[in-house]
Amino acid sequence: MKNRKVSIIVPIYNSEKFLEKCLNNLISQTLKEIEIICVNDGSTDNSPKILQQYAKSDKRIKLIKQENKGISAARNIALKQAVGKYIGFVDSDDYVASDFFEKLYLAAEKQKADIAVGNIVRIDKEKTENMLIYNKIKTAYKTNDIFKLLNIPKDCYVWNRLYNREFIIKNNLFFKEGVVYEDIIWSTIAASKAKKAVSATDANYYYVYNENSTVATTEQDGKKSKDRLNAFMFYNNYIGANKIKAPICWQNTMRLKILGFNIFKITDLPDVKRKYYLFGLNIATVRFRKNY
Repeated sequence: MKNRKVSIIVPIYNSEKFLEKCLNNLISQTLKEIEIICVNDGSTDNSPKILQQYAKSDKRIKLIKQENKGISAARNIALKQAVGKYIGFVDSDDYVASDFFEKLYLAAEKQKADIAVGNIVRIDKEKTENMLIYNKIKTAYKTNDIFKLLNIPKDCYVWNRLYNREFIIKNNLFFKEGVVYEDIIWSTIAASKAKKAVSATDANYYYVYNENSTVATTEQDGKKSKDRLNAFMFYNNYIGANKIKAPICWQNTMRLKILGFNIFKITDLPDVKRKYYLFGLNIATVRFRKNY
């Protein structure tokens, strides 16, 4: 697969309900010189069968199979095999507009940017919401301006953007494995390393709210809550250590409940403090580390 303009990386784990729509949108992209790298991360549903069917009908689809190691490991193995000039990410329960990658590609090429960013449209059962909209083409050169253009930390996602592959390789940008909320860590580092970013207008990424997704199930999972807390701490420490003028991550709370009662609670606050509560009483307040 030589001369591919964009490599689109799609991690898949038990996504049979969403996968066909996701793939249909990718193979119908107006930008034809693409490769679609689908990583089956140990799915136990019909996702592998669906992937095989699509791979047979479109040679641009490349299949990778691995044991269930998580989305970070899936993205990393795909990054190592990608050949496109640019890299894009799509989650398997989401989809993109038919011209999404063409618009990001043209914007990145015209401005010679490390990162091109597009809109985010959130879809759930009840409504469709514009989460992030770019009405004008804007460029950013300085780190502080790049963070602002990419709307970090509010939108620390990797999938509404396109990245120059040489930029990724040069900066050794791989995802931290074994954790969730890896986007926050990766996006923070990538934005700080970029020399130039550009926004594209009318380039829509459709984020589909999935009640079984990592984000939706965090409150019920202590490991995920801890990972989110650590990701927020990483971000706050990183921008502090690198003197980046960007907002502190929003408040985050992790709770331990027994029979519905709050026993222990940890709360991170915008003033870079962590408060510990036991039976509702504040037992300690600790500042985040200044250096990471």
